[in-house]
Amino acid sequence: MIASVILCVRNESESISDIINDTLNQDLNEQFELIIVDDFSTDNTQIIAKDFAEKNTKVSVIDLKQLLPIDRHLFPNKKEGICRAAKTAKGMYLITTDADCQTCSSWLSTMINYAKSEDASMVCGPVAIPSGKGLLHLFQEIDLVAMMAMTKWSLKANLPMLNNGANLLYLKDTFLSLNPYENNFSEYSGDDVFLLQKFTEGKQKIIYCNHASAIVETKAQKNFIDFFHQRVRWAGKSQSYTNRKVQLFLTLVYLFNLFVFATMIFAVINPKLIILALSLFTTKVLIDYLILKPEIDFFRKGRLLSILPIMDFLHMMYVVFFGLFSFKKSYIWKDRTINRQL
Repeated sequence: MIASVILCVRNESESISDIINDTLNQDLNEQFELIIVDDFSTDNTQIIAKDFAEKNTKVSVIDLKQLLPIDRHLFPNKKEGICRAAKTAKGMYLITTDADCQTCSSWLSTMINYAKSEDASMVCGPVAIPSGKGLLHLFQEIDLVAMMAMTKWSLKANLPMLNNGANLLYLKDTFLSLNPYENNFSEYSGDDVFLLQKFTEGKQKIIYCNHASAIVETKAQKNFIDFFHQRVRWAGKSQSYTNRKVQLFLTLVYLFNLFVFATMIFAVINPKLIILALSLFTTKVLIDYLILKPEIDFFRKGRLLSILPIMDFLHMMYVVFFGLFSFKKSYIWKDRTINRQL
């Protein structure tokens, strides 16, 4: 069997049917399976998943409620779910995505062909948020484009920084041998980034799949509260980076944004700083334009270029703000209040 798609879910009854249908309707000519891991769902998610499993032999369900102590319902168990699915998987490649995602019919074949042609141990796939309206939605759109740009170019620079578990392929045997979550189960998030770190440390070949057929679309957070907790969770993972070059780069990015932002604030008080503040901000916008333009074109989101200066200003504040909140000890995720161990 060529591939095992792993879908870890919790309380996704509204969206799980769509991603299951998308997966089962792939144009892949080789055999593959879909392993759904239910993480103590309290809605009809598991019922829906098991109904698909009864009707299609490609689908199987792992119920963590039957395998883990009852008190584990208080914590995210995605890493545990991926590990258990990997041990039962029949596929050569493991591919992860999320319940709130959508794919085209050639998603799997494109990702697998990239892995085969490049003899890669990991393929980081492109992820996008569908076009929408509203400032929060637009910000998330361009922010994800920026993360995809960093994923792509950091891999080319042989300094992997980011990937996204919504679209990620890796060799099963390599995953099992590296045991990537052995020392980071206390950090409940980061199943994708910790995996990337482990593959990097193991000198594995990691590539980016720069093909439109591999794009996975994921939903934007609906409101600021959900967005806040998502980004606190993401920001907290930055403390777990072990590569000193990555740590240095992220620190420099943060300090640059902080400096530009502080200069703009002080320019309001001292007009003599206005030219310096405008020069720094203009430089930032030009740099971001050069970096983001190819990815904006790739994802066909040209309309975002017209609001890039506005988004850049908001993103600068966002980096400064959430950099401070990376030390926050708790956040809400999937109806659970999580206390991180720092």
